[in-house]
Amino acid sequence: MSYMSSADQENDEQVENEKISPGDQILNHLTEIREMIAFLDFSFERAFTFKEKSYIRDYKQHVLQI
Repeated sequence: MSYMSSADQENDEQVENEKISPGDQILNHLTEIREMIAFLDFSFERAFTFKEKSYIRDYKQHVLQI
């Protein structure tokens, strides 16, 4: 939790951005994008695995009832 006001945080971010070269900013953004993609990929894979297991379980129950 930050105890700085939003204006102080914006000023600190501006100072940090001024210190970083444009090339480094691009690399930082690309790294952040790659991390987000990896997280989303993991999240979707986990969701599909859960749905697939649920579908197989429900299908088995259906077959056993027939």
